[in-house]
Amino acid sequence: MHTVGRTRVNSAHLVALVIGLGGVAFGLFWGITHAGEPEVFSPTLIGFVGAALALNSGWRLVTKRRRNG
Repeated sequence: MHTVGRTRVNSAHLVALVIGLGGVAFGLFWGITHAGEPEVFSPTLIGFVGAALALNSGWRLVTKRRRNG
C-alpha cells in the first residue's frame, strides 16, 4: 500500500478548507442578494456543503497538529 506524505495530506486539507470557505461565502452572498425570490433549487445549498467541507478539513488539520506536536 502506498503511503502519502504528511505535507501532501496537509496541503489537500488546506485546499479543501479554502474551497469550503469559498462555498460558504458564495452561499451567503447568493442567499442575501436573492432573499425574496422563490427557487426550486437554491445555490445557497452550496453554502451548506461548503460549511461541511470547511468544518471537516479544519477539524482534520487541528487534530493532526495536536497529534504531531
